[in-house]
Amino acid sequence: MGKKTCMETALNKLNYRMRTEGELRKTLEELDYSGDEIRDTLDELKDFGYLDDLRYSKEFLRNSRKKSWSLSRIRRALREKGVDPEVIDNAFYDAEDSGELTEEGLSLDDREAALQAGIKMAERELAGGKYPDDRFSGKLGRKLTSLGYDTGCCFYVINRIREQFGKNEEQEEEL
Repeated sequence: MGKKTCMETALNKLNYRMRTEGELRKTLEELDYSGDEIRDTLDELKDFGYLDDLRYSKEFLRNSRKKSWSLSRIRRALREKGVDPEVIDNAFYDAEDSGELTEEGLSLDDREAALQAGIKMAERELAGGKYPDDRFSGKLGRKLTSLGYDTGCCFYVINRIREQFGKNEEQEEEL
């Protein structure tokens, strides 16, 4: 059996998961398809609606927020996937205007999203019979940093968690 056509290869890749135009172009280039074949294939896929960077960006934004990623980390990941910065901006504007994320309990405010992630971690700590302490604060800061939040946001969340979940004097006397 001969080599698959550029379109067959592209459809196989899209059948596996959604991809950006940049990702698909890079894959097809690595498989040594000609520039004309790639361009024609991508144009046809866009015409059929199988390749849509705006739709991909909106879905990526929603899924990444569910994982508590920061907005800057989401933007960076989309740029790395070859999405045009203007398309990324449009996905963020559309998400804000539509209110879809808010309906799903997700926020476009980094501090709020980071705080929700911190609260979940603190609640797990309390469920294990521990109060959030300095060790926990360090762990929380590292987790938030790995999710792409800046230092100011991390300190904000750590302070709020300490206020909300820290031991008070009465609890310390009971121990």
